[in-house]
Amino acid sequence: MPGIARVLIADRFGVVRDEVQPHVESVSWILNGIGTAKMTFSTSDKKATQDNLSVSNRVWIEFDDGLPVWAGIIDLPRSWADGTISITAYTIEHLLQYRVSDRSSYFDNAPVGAILVRMLQEMEARQTESVRIGDVWLGGMGHYPVYHYKSLWDIIRSIRKLESCDVVFQPQLESGRISWLAHLKERWGADRSASVMLAEGYNISEISYEEQGPLYNYIVAAGAGTTWTNERIIIAAEDTESRQRYGLRERMDVYSDVSLAPTLEKHARNRLLQSAWPLRRFGLTVVDAEPGKFSAYDVGDIVRLIAPGVGWGYDGAVRIIAREFAPATGVCKLAVDEWREGEVFIRDLREEQE
Repeated sequence: MPGIARVLIADRFGVVRDEVQPHVESVSWILNGIGTAKMTFSTSDKKATQDNLSVSNRVWIEFDDGLPVWAGIIDLPRSWADGTISITAYTIEHLLQYRVSDRSSYFDNAPVGAILVRMLQEMEARQTESVRIGDVWLGGMGHYPVYHYKSLWDIIRSIRKLESCDVVFQPQLESGRISWLAHLKERWGADRSASVMLAEGYNISEISYEEQGPLYNYIVAAGAGTTWTNERIIIAAEDTESRQRYGLRERMDVYSDVSLAPTLEKHARNRLLQSAWPLRRFGLTVVDAEPGKFSAYDVGDIVRLIAPGVGWGYDGAVRIIAREFAPATGVCKLAVDEWREGEVFIRDLREEQE
């Protein structure tokens, strides 16, 4: 079908079984989330067998318009109606919801990259899901989490709360076998805003826009402690530019399990970066055309958005958070957020009390 180069089916170990030709309704990629591929087969299709469409089988989809390869796992629901079989496949992150840690997994001053590597290696040792270690950032703070029969997906989400980072599983096809490389980076993607543009009236056919809150520009973060004396670490983080624009907007967060000042500073900084300015979120329907063809950008990348028709006119950098492709129409729907790097001022409130 248009837009699709080929679709492969593999068994649950990733070994390719067959090439099939379903009707692909949509395919989505979500940064730090679970993407899907929705497909239908005719019941008369000789390749729509129970073995080929089995739950936990792997799917590999290639495109002919520059979109990145998509790979995932077939799972329920699966339905029959009007002479068709409808199936949904999910990116590998979905399967990590069904794999759990040991009874007690302890970490002592470990960076988030080391935590991810160990948990994935333990998962693969119990039963392989064809996940290998890729490019892993080992920087950041040391952390002390403890996991008790916690799903790997919940662990990844907890890692992203400990550090501002992205975890991406990149599909691979080698020697007839589908696998994934697990990457952890401070930020996935590249800044392509100087060369790639999404422009209203050119490669954008539809656009929606909203600004979301709440707004906070002064964050007080308190760590572990039984009293509110100087034994308890208290950090303040402030965005002075936001305060000048919107007035003082304060928030208090207590992290009862944090006893180190640098970790508390990280939490306060992340909270402020997420809330000091309105979250500008755009929904775009885009076509494969200049000045930003499908092949020129990926989820996680930063591109330039020119949209004079919304928000009193917008011309700035945005980050691509999710993308969904509909082969029948040849268009992509994008979720993009304004990209902003503000300056944050941190101070220890205990010092002011002394």
